[in-house]
Amino acid sequence: MSPPPLRSTVPRALVLTLAALSTSCIAAAVAVGAAGAIYLNGDREAELAGTLPEALAAVENGLHALDLPVLESASSGTAARLLSRTDDGDEIVISLEAVTPDRTRVSIRVGTFGDSGVDERIEAAIQRRLGR
Repeated sequence: MSPPPLRSTVPRALVLTLAALSTSCIAAAVAVGAAGAIYLNGDREAELAGTLPEALAAVENGLHALDLPVLESASSGTAARLLSRTDDGDEIVISLEAVTPDRTRVSIRVGTFGDSGVDERIEAAIQRRLGR
């Protein structure tokens, strides 16, 4: 029996190699996309019934009540941003944005990927200070 002609085995090998490479690239892209989704979805967001200054005061008082330090605080007329840190050293970033004159959106990020337990406690402390 003679070996198969070269012209039929080369395209098959090439197709199989390209298929294997493209599958691994897709898997890598999916893995990167999944990691990005965790980071993007790690923020806890809520809309607060209160003006931006009221919400900012509620955040500062809520952090204080949880024994979390306010390391930085910056505010403009329509937005504010606070930085804190957990006892474990995870960074906490809280962003506020005025949605209407009496409604404020809050975004809470704990660490790189989020920590639902910590951000839930922070949000609850903020809501209590707003009387809601």
